[in-house]
This record gives sequence, structure tokens and C-alpha cells, in this order.
Amino acid sequence: MPRKAMLAFCCLCLAAGLDPAAEQRPDLLGKLKVAKRTIQVFGQQIAYYEAGRGKTVLLLPNLTWDSHAWSENLPAIATTHHVIALDLPGTGESAKPLIEYKMDTWTDFIAEFLRLKRIPKATIVGAVMGGALAVSVRTRSPRPVRGAGLRGVEQWAR
Repeated sequence: MPRKAMLAFCCLCLAAGLDPAAEQRPDLLGKLKVAKRTIQVFGQQIAYYEAGRGKTVLLLPNLTWDSHAWSENLPAIATTHHVIALDLPGTGESAKPLIEYKMDTWTDFIAEFLRLKRIPKATIVGAVMGGALAVSVRTRSPRPVRGAGLRGVEQWAR
């Protein structure tokens, strides 16, 4: 994806839930309005939320958050894309196995999740550590990654 298109897409992701004409602030503690789904990845139940059609966008929240952090963005992105918000292992409603949680662990889970969902290519959008994971997936498993949108990962980009 060309750099300008990716920048525009990232801006869309950040602003999709915000209506400048509205006097109401966005609901930062909102809940996704799509049904939770689950899938077994490496023997662990992983929760995710899925909507829309088109090219796939995978949303990764910061590791201390869950998929509901995307409640303002997912509906807008789903109007033009197939979008998935993923609760990583150890977060949200996904399993919390007694394993060593590290970048490689989550990266492997993300790559396997995409394989099991039969998603050949996805744009991965991540916030903070989710953005760092997007970079990690792109670096370690470049085949399933179309592009990456990052926010709050300045220290990882250096």
C-alpha cells in the first residue's frame, strides 16, 4: 500500500468515531456492537469481533486494553472493509494461559489466527503495543501482512 494511502487510512482509523459536528464526546469506554466470536489458536480460546466486507483490517489494542477499545472505530471501518478486532491471549475475553507472554508469543498467535481464518493478507492497525506487534508480525511473517497502521509506537519505530 503506498505511503500516502496508509497515512490516510491511519487518519481514518483514528478519526472514524469522531464527528466534529457532534457536541458529544466519543464513548472511550464503549462496547462493540457486534457479537463476540471465538476460535481455538494453539489450543487456546481466542475472542474476536468481526464485521464488514472487503480487504481485511485487523485491529490490535494496547496489551492492557481489549477489543472494545475500537468501539468507536470498528463500525466506520466496517463500511468499506472486513474488520476484525482481536483480544490477544491474556487480554479481554481470550484465554489467559500460564505461558511466557512476550512479543514472539503474541506474534505467533496473530500469524496463526490469520492462517486459521484463511485470511491471506491483512492490514494490521495497532495502538501502542498493538502497533509494536503489527511491526513484529510484518517482520517475522511478512506474507499475511498487506500493511501496518501504527499509533503511539514512536519508541518502537526508532
